[in-house]
Amino acid sequence: MTNTTAFLGYFTLVNWAVIAQIALLDLTLSANNAAVAAPSCAALPSPQRRQAMMLGGAAAIALRAALLAILRHVIGLPYIRAIGGAYLCFAGYQLLTQTSAMPANGTGFTSIGSAIRAIALGDVLMSIDNVLAISAITRQLPHNGIAYGVAGVCLSIPVVMFGASLMATVIERLPVVMWIGAGLLGWVGVDLALSEQHLESFRYLSDVPIAGREVPVAQIVGFCAVVLVARIANRRAARSRALNLN
Repeated sequence: MTNTTAFLGYFTLVNWAVIAQIALLDLTLSANNAAVAAPSCAALPSPQRRQAMMLGGAAAIALRAALLAILRHVIGLPYIRAIGGAYLCFAGYQLLTQTSAMPANGTGFTSIGSAIRAIALGDVLMSIDNVLAISAITRQLPHNGIAYGVAGVCLSIPVVMFGASLMATVIERLPVVMWIGAGLLGWVGVDLALSEQHLESFRYLSDVPIAGREVPVAQIVGFCAVVLVARIANRRAARSRALNLN
């Protein structure tokens, strides 16, 4: 009974709101990483293909964790939070407006070692937004910020290892998941930018008293701005394609 009580007590101490934010962001962003990783081992035999995906995914997670540790120290430097916040907003916009993450002419590698290196390095190059978003979410946690960050990084293991097909199917059937994830990048980006020391005069926008409650107006604006701007860009692109066809 004592062990059960202790376990339940620990369970209630977990910040599930942070876990939910990290899960949604990391899973939506990691779908693109997996879409690029899959062709790297497409030319390998089936057993070696699975091995390359698993080992490449494990190497990618280790590199992401190292990148997360570096970012947690760098993010305190002047202007880094403002730049990082702007980048996250752009990443959210790009997530909704890009046409495809799959390389057009990738033929894959015939060596398992080459495939593992390609998966790991390609994932790191595309994971700056993932790691920056996780670092931004966990930076204000008084305790276990690193633990939450590493847990968030580990959430991407199934996506990286088992490919983009499952996540692509979910997004295809529930496109709102991608839109919410992109909007959340705008929310987190604005929140990160407003924590910049040189933007102190704008911090009052982060908690505006409305009807007796503190409302994060700036973050809501960031969420909506990313979604609306991407929506407008997609409509314009669709109209342009229609005119070209005619």
